[in-house]
Parts: sequence; structure tokens; C-alpha cells
Amino acid sequence: MELRHLRYFLAVADELSFRGAARLLHVAQPSLGRQIRDLEDEVGERLFDRDRRQVSLTDAGRVLLGEAQIVLAAAEHALQAARDAARGERGVLRIGNIGRLSSSYLARGFATFREQHPRVEIQLVELNTDEQRDALRRGVIDVGLQPIEHGSALESELSAVSVVRSPIVALLPADHRLAAERAVTLASLSDEPFLKFQGRVGTGYERFVGDLCRVFGGFTVRFTSPAVDNPETLYSLVAAGRGVVLIPKMVTKRSPSNGGWIARPVRTVPPFELTAVWRTANTSLLLEGYLRVLTKKAA
Repeated sequence: MELRHLRYFLAVADELSFRGAARLLHVAQPSLGRQIRDLEDEVGERLFDRDRRQVSLTDAGRVLLGEAQIVLAAAEHALQAARDAARGERGVLRIGNIGRLSSSYLARGFATFREQHPRVEIQLVELNTDEQRDALRRGVIDVGLQPIEHGSALESELSAVSVVRSPIVALLPADHRLAAERAVTLASLSDEPFLKFQGRVGTGYERFVGDLCRVFGGFTVRFTSPAVDNPETLYSLVAAGRGVVLIPKMVTKRSPSNGGWIARPVRTVPPFELTAVWRTANTSLLLEGYLRVLTKKAA
């Protein structure tokens, strides 16, 4: 059975006339009659009682009428969904996220993208940088938001664009020896213990901070243990003098401001740069639309 059999059946059922249905469908009446007979053969029952004067539905025909309407409506919905997807108006966009480092920026991008693509489902997956790149290569996610890591080259099959830049600041206890300074250097922090995050996204953060201090400060970071498992605890530990933190300034805008810690710009280091990374061969219009939103916000 093909969908056209159901369409022909519905036309005859609506018109209760083979002649009227044939005219409506722009097909020859004998051809329409053969199509209905083929459908009846497949069902194994007559669908119409017909004589020279009138056509009426049988019990089997009345049941098939309701089911056929559902089937054809679902088929039309599927076709429309496919057309919408081809135009980038419907589908699923899967985004890899590194957590709090990109959460504030991510929320603003979501809001704009949803306004423009209300029928697109967004799936967010928390992954560190290495996991994101593996997921991109395997097609598990469409785009990843991750920081530029100094000394790390992007694989040839991946593309990237910068979407946000933010100065690096050091979080210090309010009574720290450098508290009076308007800005600090990485070298001045070489003897300090550094707090670290816990969990899969924390792995990328530790590497980011470690590379920053090694390349631009000339020292190896001494991370504290145990790791910090949430941002609120992080600020509390800084205030308590348990360690210092290097973090993008944009993250501190959403941080508690109840005192005990201060943020100081770090001299002579490049800003934190968040990039959108995707597989170059991915030609999805959903991806193209999302990248357009991100780069417009970056501009």
C-alpha cells in the first residue's frame, strides 16, 4: 500500500463519487477505480458499496477513513518537518559546553537563537576540551564552546571562530600581600597555592591555568587538594586564604560580592578567549544559524 492509495480512498470517501473524485484528483476514472480495487485487495475487504446511482462506505471503509486521515496528516507533518529542517528551521542542535567559564555567554546566545529558531531543540552537553573535540569528530555534538589553549593546535578537520574575549584576573584574599596593587603579574604569584575545580570540565581549566603560568609566568602551578566542586566554595576558600585563582573577568560578574576576596587584573597575559569549534564538513543550516548568532554577539 502506498500513500497515494489512501489519498485516492479519501477523495472517493469525501465525494462519495468516483467521477467527482477523479475530477478532483485530475486522474482518469478507470485508473482511480483500479487503485481502489488494489487497496481493497490489500485490505481483504470491500471499502465501498457502489452501484450505478450511489457510492457509500462499508463498515471497513468507515474505520479506514479515520485511520487514513491520521496517517496522511502524520505523513504531511513529517514532510513539513523535513522541509523545515532543510531550511534550518527545525531539528536538534547539540552544543558542548565547558561549564561556568561559558555559561553566562551561552545563556545570551541561547535566548537570541531561540527567538530566531523557536522550533529547534537545543541539547547541552558538559564536556571538557578533549571530550568536545572527540565528540565533534564522531558527530555526537554539532559545536563546542571551549577556550583557546596556548600551544595547542586545532585539528585539520575542525574549524573555530572566536566568540568572546575577557581579561584574566587573579582572585586573592582581601588581606593578601598584593591587595594594594592595581594589577599583578604571574611571576608575583609563583609561590602561591592555586585552587582547582573538580569534575570533567575542571580538567580543561587546570590545563588552561597551568599552561598560562608556564608560558607567560615561567613557573609550574602548585594546585591545592582536594579540588573545589562548586563556584561558591571557590570564593569562600579564596577569602579564607586557602589559595588563589586565575579566572576570566566575565565570570566574576556573576560571583558573590560579600567581601573577603578581591579581583586584580593580571599584566602581560593574553585575555581568556572562548571559541566555537565545529567539524568543517558539517554543513547544517542550524549550525550556520547558531554560529551567526555567536559571531554577531562577538562583534
